[in-house]
Amino acid sequence: MCIRDRFSDVVMPGHMSGFELAEFSQELDRDIKILLASGFTKDMQDSSIGKKWTSHLISKPYRTDDMIRHVRNTLDQPSRGRGN
Repeated sequence: MCIRDRFSDVVMPGHMSGFELAEFSQELDRDIKILLASGFTKDMQDSSIGKKWTSHLISKPYRTDDMIRHVRNTLDQPSRGRGN
C-alpha cells in the first residue's frame, strides 16, 4: 500500500516538526499531497520553511467545511512529479 496523502499538525512531540515531516515525505515521494494544521499559522508563515508551506496550512481551530475545502484544494494541486 502506498500513502498518497498526509495530514499532520505542525507541532509534534519529539524532534521533528510537521514542516520537517512534509519535507521528508516529499523527498521520498514527490507526488504526496500534504496538509498541515497549526494554531499558530501567522507565526509559522513568518519563518522561511513556513512560507514554503503556506498554501498547505490550515488554521486551528477549523470548521468541518474549512477542512473539506482545504483537503479538496490540496488534492487538486498538480503533482510535482519525480523530475520537477
